[in-house]
Amino acid sequence: MSNRHLEQAIAELSAQVTHQYAQIAELQKQLTDMKAAMSCGVQSDGEFRGIVSI
Repeated sequence: MSNRHLEQAIAELSAQVTHQYAQIAELQKQLTDMKAAMSCGVQSDGEFRGIVSI
């Protein structure tokens, strides 16, 4: 493989990794939001009562 092909492959892989980092960040945000929503449904005794709409 020539240097040009290697550089192109590295650039493509780098772009994929950058995209995957963005996807991971979005999934982490969604998980945090879901945990926050679930905590609204947990009473002080720790028993789940369901999600409460505000």
